[in-house]
Amino acid sequence: MKLRFYLFTSFLLLKSTIFFAQTVTISEEINIREGDSYEIIGKFDERVYLALDRSDQTEILVFDEKMNLKNTQAMEFEKKYHTVLGVVPNTEDFSIIYRYKKKLETFIKIRKYNPKLKMVDSSTVKIHKQWELSPDYDFILSRDKKTFILYHFPKHDELEALAFDTKKMKVLWNKKIALGDLSANRDLFQTVISNRGELFLVFLKDNFRLSRKKSRFIVLQVNGMEENFHAIPLKEQLIFDAFFDYDDINKQLVGGGLFDDKKIERAKGYFYLSIPSNNVNNYNLVFHNFDKEFVAAVKGKVSGEKETFNEALVNNITFRKDGGIILTVERHKVFTNSRNLNDSYSPRISPYAGYTDYYYDDLVVLSIHPDGNLHWSEILYKRQFSQNDGAIYSSYFILKNKSNLRYLYNDDIKKENSVSEYIITSEGKQERKNIMNTEQKKIQLRFKDALQVASDQVIVPSERRRFLQLVKITY
Repeated sequence: MKLRFYLFTSFLLLKSTIFFAQTVTISEEINIREGDSYEIIGKFDERVYLALDRSDQTEILVFDEKMNLKNTQAMEFEKKYHTVLGVVPNTEDFSIIYRYKKKLETFIKIRKYNPKLKMVDSSTVKIHKQWELSPDYDFILSRDKKTFILYHFPKHDELEALAFDTKKMKVLWNKKIALGDLSANRDLFQTVISNRGELFLVFLKDNFRLSRKKSRFIVLQVNGMEENFHAIPLKEQLIFDAFFDYDDINKQLVGGGLFDDKKIERAKGYFYLSIPSNNVNNYNLVFHNFDKEFVAAVKGKVSGEKETFNEALVNNITFRKDGGIILTVERHKVFTNSRNLNDSYSPRISPYAGYTDYYYDDLVVLSIHPDGNLHWSEILYKRQFSQNDGAIYSSYFILKNKSNLRYLYNDDIKKENSVSEYIITSEGKQERKNIMNTEQKKIQLRFKDALQVASDQVIVPSERRRFLQLVKITY
């Protein structure tokens, strides 16, 4: 099921509490089992909707404005055993895309529901005949949440994809495309969708020191009319990491990331790439070196000779109205250690088990003009460490509105901790504030999996000891 996240929470009385000029409202506990998954659908008429996929059924849970659980409904499908591929919220309804088998055929269908959980429409998305393999599709949703794309790779050099309009309830296009000398296993970097149902596959080729003269992005652009491959030479630079998204206002595919001229294991600067979807040859690619003082600040050291850093993850682009971007880079590393049989260990843990340590630390935020030049740069300091938890409580969430960005995160990854935010304006001015303390509330927040439901409101899932709660933060 494309409903995300797997599980951990504990008990709490239902209440709203005002913390430091914002209201935090916490739902009652929902028991979850290992293997269950869920997704926050959104908000309709001040009610919050949650999809919960259990091994034997799919449930929709409805919470009122005070986060009281008002309704739980098991959804009925053609077959009891089905797989939910995705949930699509719209302004007045939501849809569930699911798959099931009947005899020797596999059906992919969509059902649309109103806020009263009554089915108002349905359609068949695709049928796989008995001689066809039933693939595991990847699901991506457009920014306006009106179009989704299902895609998979039957072979490493072949793409099969379809786009579906959930407002008109019809397939926009359905294609099988040969990738030539490109390999999805080796070269695919990221997939992106536009509100118009265009699919962009970004491939990275020859990103090695010995072949950097040929290093390039190759963008496959797919829509209902045609599919085209576009090569973007990288000027003999090597990509450390990058993130792509589609700017629907300016109608362009945009990428930003980190690069070096000698090694892919380090970064000496950032790059900015904009590709107009109606004139790909008019792309803009700019590389910009960091200065020595900035690199020293990122590394937390006195300025030295090395003007590079590593252990970073490019994981967010926020669009500016003028076509520029705000690029967020998170300092990140993972260590995996095997146990020695002579080590002391808890009787609850196998002596053969290892440890995986997760570090999610400072955020590097870059505001980049449409021409690729740097507007401003800021470092948002945080320290997050956890072990053997998949880092589900680490990292951050950005609450976006017209005046600022709010970076919300857990100060520490432990059962009782404080929650903070950085508020950063369009001019790069920042302020750090404490939002709340979770002591005695028995919640553990998963900010990576939060959902913004209004300009001043976010819903954050909490998991602890096989209990799920939803936490609404309102400014």
